[in-house]
Amino acid sequence: MVVLNAVVGGVTVWMRLSPYIVAAHFLAATLLLTAAVYTWHATYAGGGGDQSGVSGEGDRPGAPVPLAVGSLARIRSLSAALVAVTALLVVVGTLATGSGPHAGDSSDVARMHFDWTAVTVVHGVLAGAVLVLAGSLLSALPRDGFGAARRKAVALLAVLLGQGLVGLVQSVTALPSLLVMLHLLGSALVWTGVLQVHLTVKRTCSSHSGPLGGAPLPDARGAATYV
Repeated sequence: MVVLNAVVGGVTVWMRLSPYIVAAHFLAATLLLTAAVYTWHATYAGGGGDQSGVSGEGDRPGAPVPLAVGSLARIRSLSAALVAVTALLVVVGTLATGSGPHAGDSSDVARMHFDWTAVTVVHGVLAGAVLVLAGSLLSALPRDGFGAARRKAVALLAVLLGQGLVGLVQSVTALPSLLVMLHLLGSALVWTGVLQVHLTVKRTCSSHSGPLGGAPLPDARGAATYV
């Protein structure tokens, strides 16, 4: 991923900052961020066992309590949908940036041939969908055993609200360069937050799946009374 970003960065300069290549560079940087988050999460989880994903405030001590198959399936579906829609949001965001006015530059800079207003509306709708999915996932997460996932989901919702506010303000104030930079930073924070929530939910669901796909074992007391 590092080499890919270096190559795309060089092509970006060679192509005189073509908005298409700049968008590709941003997406390549997002892939690099994805690899970094996944590596950190895998290393941290491997070193800390289930402590970061299962235990925490609101969690019951002891072994995780198996959840119903339907509940786990809903949680996993919401988590996967959150990642997918956020990825689409990021891609459409590059189109909105490449189609609109060039922030901080008054010269005639070539832009993408898309309707900026239409792309911005689609971007806003996707942002709303991500916000709804994050809220739905938070409400679906049980308080017992999902403390870390719930905390990360709450943090993600806060970042989403802040990112939405910055995006709205920059779109109605002629894209000042400072707000554009904050929006780019917010995009990285949103993607990182979504990945953190998804990976934590995935690991915690695995620990709560229990035997037989989430069905608790029957009471075995007295089962070995007779030999």
